[in-house]
Amino acid sequence: MNRLLTKKKIIMRKLFLAIALLAGLSTAQAQVFQQARNADRSGSSYMEDASEMVAPGVKPYVKAGVVASDYVGENTGGVKDLLGFMAEAGLQIPFKLRCFALQTGLRYIQKGAKGPWEDNMNDMASMHQNVLEIPVLFTMFLPAGRKGGVKLGMGCFASYGIGGKVVHGSQEYNTYGIPGFNMRRFDIGPAVEAGYETRHFAATLGIETGVVNVHKELGNVRARAFYLTVGYIF
Repeated sequence: MNRLLTKKKIIMRKLFLAIALLAGLSTAQAQVFQQARNADRSGSSYMEDASEMVAPGVKPYVKAGVVASDYVGENTGGVKDLLGFMAEAGLQIPFKLRCFALQTGLRYIQKGAKGPWEDNMNDMASMHQNVLEIPVLFTMFLPAGRKGGVKLGMGCFASYGIGGKVVHGSQEYNTYGIPGFNMRRFDIGPAVEAGYETRHFAATLGIETGVVNVHKELGNVRARAFYLTVGYIF
């Protein structure tokens, strides 16, 4: 009889422990699901709040600034930056969540570099490229305060050289075509931007690198540009 009672007590203890374990697992699982739901809600709320800071509708913009460009790749030893100018007009096209948008436009940008003339490091020439570009960026707006926020953009560009000069001392040569240096006019490549933006003001830092070699006889040499701009959003 005592053995039977002892066995019953052991079984009851095991059942109690099993029930407690199941209850604990259920509670933990419920907490995990609740945390996940809260995280989803907070994420959605943040995006909605960010979207509320972005005005609805397509917004035209203009911007202009300075450019520092050079060449990267093989055989670019001694190449130095060349300063230039850029100007751009375009559209910001928001998605349903307005903190995400498509940004595109038409850009005039001065690219090029300074490099040794005939491999003579003491004799430098300047390669000037006047280029028209169409950038296409997917952007995200992250609020930073009540009036503005950080704007990030990633995408690509396509460009076409419309003119320019290669300057060596008192001599000038055409950058494109023959007679001249016959540089490749078309280029395409990735682009990244980051900046601060309010309802009507934008300050942007960007970088883009071409994937097309600048000249068929120079090997793997590609154009790169850094730019800093300020702009107005209508």
